[in-house]
Amino acid sequence: MTTPSRPVTPAWDRPARLRACARARSSQQAAHRTGGWRRATAAQVADGTVDIQAFATALGQDRRGTSEFHGVDVIEGARATHCRIAIDGPTFRTAFPAVVWLIGNDQLSRWRGELDYWVFADDQLGRMTGSVNGDAGAIQQGALQGTIRASLSATSRGSDLTIVPPGD
Repeated sequence: MTTPSRPVTPAWDRPARLRACARARSSQQAAHRTGGWRRATAAQVADGTVDIQAFATALGQDRRGTSEFHGVDVIEGARATHCRIAIDGPTFRTAFPAVVWLIGNDQLSRWRGELDYWVFADDQLGRMTGSVNGDAGAIQQGALQGTIRASLSATSRGSDLTIVPPGD
């Protein structure tokens, strides 16, 4: 005799686990939002600097030496060198810390993928896209395989951006 299976609710359909948050930093001024904006120190928002975290973790000097060259592309009118590296799950998780909101405590130890990145002529990182996939059973009961994709774009460099500090 088999017991009826109960429907599995995906993690993204559980509103109690999701929350809006944001972090902003300019020079040594910083703010974070969990409900409303509040002043913070640069150190308090350091783990939220997604581009720096991704670059330092996924594109460290030891990893860039093994990258594949995929030509030169034009991104918003600027020439950029397109490269690709292989990436494992733990590195992806460290490079993009926000994935913890989707996967919880899973370390993605058996996940694999790739990361594409584009570097402009002035040696500035302009875009990064990547994905990893693997066994999703530890993330969601009954799941077979999962894929996580991330994309960062820094193509409006040099544009004026105004963030009004909290309380102003």
